[in-house]
Amino acid sequence: MLRICSSRTFLRLVLALLLLLLLVNLFTLELPPRSVKPVPSSPSLVDNDLPDTDWSRYAYCQYVTNQAYLCNSLMIFERLHSLGSKAERLVMYPEDWTLDELDPSPEARLLMKARDEYRVRLVPIHIQHLAGDTTWEDSFTKLLAFNQTQYDRVISLDSDSTILQVS
Repeated sequence: MLRICSSRTFLRLVLALLLLLLLVNLFTLELPPRSVKPVPSSPSLVDNDLPDTDWSRYAYCQYVTNQAYLCNSLMIFERLHSLGSKAERLVMYPEDWTLDELDPSPEARLLMKARDEYRVRLVPIHIQHLAGDTTWEDSFTKLLAFNQTQYDRVISLDSDSTILQVS
């Protein structure tokens, strides 16, 4: 005896067939060739002397949550400085660290070195802490780079990044 399918099953079959026809048409559709404009090459860190570039609108950003990350960040800022990068540099650091000239802490000395020798803008922040794995519990802090809206573009660099010279 022939069994008639329900209206719900019939509707599903019709929708599946329509989807299949649509996919077949998309894959067999011939599009006219598009004119592609050449993408200008981005300036290297060494040769970034474009006359109309306002480098204060661009920044390299890092966040640090402890002394080890601060040390790594300082090495990255030193590399950017030695390559002649013209974009601004900023580091987001825990708001409870002090920048007192008389503070002998390694954090204070490294932050002041970054500011004074490598032109790094220091931004105190509240660490975004999420309990869990100790390796990752403060990593949500990196999302605060999105708060740096005074720039047109921000490159957020992790402290384990490596900066290579561009030719």
